[in-house]
Amino acid sequence: MARDLTTEEVASRFAQADAFVAEAGTALYRAQRLLGDADFHGAIEAAQHSIEFAVKAVLIFTGIPFEKAHDVSKQLEKASAQIRGLEQYQKEMLARLKWISPMWSWANVSAVYGSLDVPASRLFKSDDARIAIEYAREANSTAQIMLSAVRNGQAKLLEP
Repeated sequence: MARDLTTEEVASRFAQADAFVAEAGTALYRAQRLLGDADFHGAIEAAQHSIEFAVKAVLIFTGIPFEKAHDVSKQLEKASAQIRGLEQYQKEMLARLKWISPMWSWANVSAVYGSLDVPASRLFKSDDARIAIEYAREANSTAQIMLSAVRNGQAKLLEP
């Protein structure tokens, strides 16, 4: 039977997850800056990193191990089972995060190397970068809301 985590265990997870949330925010800021500089492939790469860091923040926070890979979203199902007391909209946010991550994981390679002999700098358009940034914002918000739900006592972390 799963048990609630101690205050010390939760604090340790918060510290680690907060570092990943900060990285996600930094990557999102970088994506927005690159969009403004018309570096669309750079903005997409940064947005993908932001999404990746947000997913990993949730996994770290819930104690779910993950591989060193761009897409670890399959583990989010396990992570959601480790948080008791989430509202329906929060569960829906996690479900969306689970499909946002793989949807953008391809972007890392394409944004760096291009595709079909087309360099990355000519592959992506402004709208592509804007869309990637919107998904990164959603991923960041989801990670922050999950952590906040436990911080404010609305939800509890369970031992994996």
